[in-house]
Amino acid sequence: MRLHFITEKRDLQHQHTQLMAALAEYDPDPVLRFDSKGRIVMSNQAFSELYSGYYLIGKKLYEILPELAGIDFESCVKKGSFNEITCKLKDSYYSFIIRGIPELNIGQIYGSDITKLKTALKKSTESEKIKSFFLSQMSHEIRTPINAIMGFNSILRDSMSNSLDSELEYSFEAIDNSCLRLIRTIDQLLDMSQLQSGSYKTESENINLYELVEGVIKNYRPEASSKNLGLHYINKITDQPVVLKDKYSLTRILSNLLDNAVKYSSKGDIDVVIDKDEMDKIRISVIDSGIGMSKDYQEKIFALFSQEQMGYNRKYEGNGL
Repeated sequence: MRLHFITEKRDLQHQHTQLMAALAEYDPDPVLRFDSKGRIVMSNQAFSELYSGYYLIGKKLYEILPELAGIDFESCVKKGSFNEITCKLKDSYYSFIIRGIPELNIGQIYGSDITKLKTALKKSTESEKIKSFFLSQMSHEIRTPINAIMGFNSILRDSMSNSLDSELEYSFEAIDNSCLRLIRTIDQLLDMSQLQSGSYKTESENINLYELVEGVIKNYRPEASSKNLGLHYINKITDQPVVLKDKYSLTRILSNLLDNAVKYSSKGDIDVVIDKDEMDKIRISVIDSGIGMSKDYQEKIFALFSQEQMGYNRKYEGNGL
């Protein structure tokens, strides 16, 4: 009975091996089999065509794929471990998966042509570089005349300080606010581009949090005042906290929150509060009396170029960044 069982088991293993061989042979992708010494014991037609005129059986794997030189083939076969490499063969790029099959005491290599994927990735990377360069150049080209406009606007306002009426004062403020809005939009586009391409870098430094928040609030006081909004700074921490953070990123985050608070509030107050949470960590809160957002839209708040009210007839301006 036991002998019969062993014989059946061997027959099943043999059939399994033949089935695997047949499947590998007709696989359109390159397939190799190797033993625990790293010697090739089977190569399907697709792989053989990559090395036409070169007899593969019995060769060491690292002789045809040098990238495999560091792999422990004996351990791979016995433990069924997994490895993956990418290499160039002729004019194409291939990804190879190396996996041991302990039950059959062999290992198998599955290859797939990733040339198109690699080419697409390269084009995508180049496209991102071009986009980042374009935005960077545009930022410089736009900022230069904007700074000139703001500078001359300030000179004109000062020279006419003795004869300014409310209408002229409003015009000067409108010019400043429009220029600042355009600069903020440029900064947002640059930040978005860098975040998407993975080139956004942070540099931590010691920052006086009280002074940073006060500086950001100061920039929004004129706009809040023009809408008769109260803008209050409430510091509930007795000392002036110094934190190790990226100054630019922290400033941008707080500016975005305050920008939305002023934009979407038509009356009432905006409170910027510094306190500590339950974990004794410093917390900055921007509390406003604006329109808020629906629960459904809260899941989409980080979607690019997205606002709850879309279309040309929307009530609030902005680009959704």
